[in-house]
Amino acid sequence: MRDISLHFDDALISGGVVSRIFPRQVGFDSLQVFTYVLKPTFRFGDQGFDRVLILVPSPVDEVTLRVGGAVVSPRSVTMVGDSLQVDLPERVQGDSVEVEFQTRVQANATLFDAWVSVAGEALQQGVRPEEQHASTGFVPSVATGGSLIRGVDVSSLLTPNGDGINDEASIRFVLAKVEAGVAQVSIYDLSGRQVRRVADGGSGFKWYGRDDGGQLLSPGAYICRIALTADVGEQAVHRVISLAY
Repeated sequence: MRDISLHFDDALISGGVVSRIFPRQVGFDSLQVFTYVLKPTFRFGDQGFDRVLILVPSPVDEVTLRVGGAVVSPRSVTMVGDSLQVDLPERVQGDSVEVEFQTRVQANATLFDAWVSVAGEALQQGVRPEEQHASTGFVPSVATGGSLIRGVDVSSLLTPNGDGINDEASIRFVLAKVEAGVAQVSIYDLSGRQVRRVADGGSGFKWYGRDDGGQLLSPGAYICRIALTADVGEQAVHRVISLAY
């Protein structure tokens, strides 16, 4: 290689953009209203921006947009992968921007990273925290320990007779302090024999009273075991499901 050619685009906001999120401390997996504040430092000739992309830990509800302190209607609000994309009604070239939204946080020290851009153009400019951890959400209950498997909600009664009532057992839970790890959900009879490995069907774990071969099991009590192996440790929780016809 004899030559290297580098191309630099002018920054959208030459003085940079800093951010801060409120509140900084929240409860584990609780639906929380956040306000994400972007403070650009504009200089003469800056292009400005009309799109904000914020990395969020879970899907978002109830988005409110403020420009220069005044509530305005966004041109569009969409989820793009794991990020919230908000298109502003017009290009911002001199005001701060606040994006208010609801979401849930399940991991401590969750960074709400962000970028600004002009819709339809490839250039994105990163946003940096106004100060250390200014754009990070903390969950004290996760940081100080506790269960890795939380919010366990398992149907206690399963009657798979096709009447539309209790025809399936839903198995819900959330994982805390886990960067990498997959929970395994299994059903056991009272002798300790595993009769079913339950897969996540995309809308959560559900059991329909059948074994791994698809056969309907005999009425009785069964144990639902939720087990997790992750870099922070191992844990399992158990719940009883009564199968009846």
